[in-house]
Amino acid sequence: MDHNCDSFYNSQQRISRFPGLIYAPPLDDKRKKPMIYQVLMTGTPPEKMRWKLDIPNKTSGVIIYIKFPSAKARAILVDEEEIPYNKRVAGEAGQSVPAPIEGKKCGENRYIPVQNVLEFFISGECELEIRPRNAIMTKVKMEWSMEKFFEAGGTTAFVDRLSASLGIHASTIKVVGVSSGSVDVEYEITPTADEPLSLEQIRSKQTEQFATGKIDLGAPVSDVADVSTGEKTIENGVVRAPGFKPIVVFPNDSNIGDSMYVEWIEPFLWEAASIGAVDVPSMLIYEGFWLGLQFMWNGLAGEVNALARSIEKDAADAEQQEKIDNHSVNRVPTDSGPQTQTPSNNDGAT
Repeated sequence: MDHNCDSFYNSQQRISRFPGLIYAPPLDDKRKKPMIYQVLMTGTPPEKMRWKLDIPNKTSGVIIYIKFPSAKARAILVDEEEIPYNKRVAGEAGQSVPAPIEGKKCGENRYIPVQNVLEFFISGECELEIRPRNAIMTKVKMEWSMEKFFEAGGTTAFVDRLSASLGIHASTIKVVGVSSGSVDVEYEITPTADEPLSLEQIRSKQTEQFATGKIDLGAPVSDVADVSTGEKTIENGVVRAPGFKPIVVFPNDSNIGDSMYVEWIEPFLWEAASIGAVDVPSMLIYEGFWLGLQFMWNGLAGEVNALARSIEKDAADAEQQEKIDNHSVNRVPTDSGPQTQTPSNNDGAT
């Protein structure tokens, strides 16, 4: 029930209890495995849950199957102690899968990645709690045989190489399972007191190291995936991590097409797109602006030249007209006209 009331609305601080009546028969010669109950939640599942089976026969129990909508690792705790997932075993096509629950211990659990399924066994012997699990869960496929993997030091050498490549403390890394085909190693990174980096910093660094081909695990890496989300950092030797160039870190016969696309076709397409989207418009704008200015300048130069010639012609015409207006006419004397005597000066000159 609600602890208090916020004005008209009920408070969001409350302890929700959902009791249910189920059948939990004891295990015997006829029933080798516990009954399985699938729990469906119509709303958003709470991040933290407590489960208790109130039953007279404390050893009887059931398996609870919960499919969560989000890809987030979750842990089962009994008396504040985390119960590890079941170990992984070989499944179909040589792939490792979490071992099925046998119902031997209260709190036994397994997490099925990608499907986001959490299964656990609960009996009357314990009260368990589900909490978000703060961990980075990764699966790596290396082009190695199982014999060479263990000859080179096995999981101990793997942890040492991974911690050295990431620059983190080896105590944060735990190998969950190793299976063949070629060599699939599933591991998790959890925070410890010896590691100053946060999980987000480690996750970012791990993605960068794998995506740039700088990580050294002793053998070529062909696939890297986040177990919780299914997001692939490397797929078939080609980098698929968002934000990184899709380079080929492990060339092989099956990714020749990807190699051609990454190394030849994609650069050509990017170059063509760059030319079409950037260079061509820039050239059109530049040439159009330049040719427009040149046309305007040529037109202005022609107008100025014509105006200068007109002014020069007008000045020449005005000068000639002035000469004409100021010119005096010299008249030649004729015989029929009167003769004039030019007076002489004192020197007798005429």
